[in-house]
Amino acid sequence: MRKSKEDVHLRFQAVMIASQLPDKTAEALLVLDYARHMVVACLDETSEPPMTSSAFSAPSKASH
Repeated sequence: MRKSKEDVHLRFQAVMIASQLPDKTAEALLVLDYARHMVVACLDETSEPPMTSSAFSAPSKASH
C-alpha cells in the first residue's frame, strides 16, 4: 500500500508528539487525553467530544 504525502506528514507529526511524552505509559496516555480534549474544545468545534475518560476536567492523580 502506497502512503500519501499527507499520511507521511501526519505520521511524522505523531512521532514528534510521541517523542515528547513522559516515559510512563499511564502519564503519556493522560497527556494525550488532555491534548485530545484541547483539540475538541478549541480547534474542532464541529466534532463530538471524545468518549475517553474525563481526566481533562479533573485529573485523579497529580504527582510531581
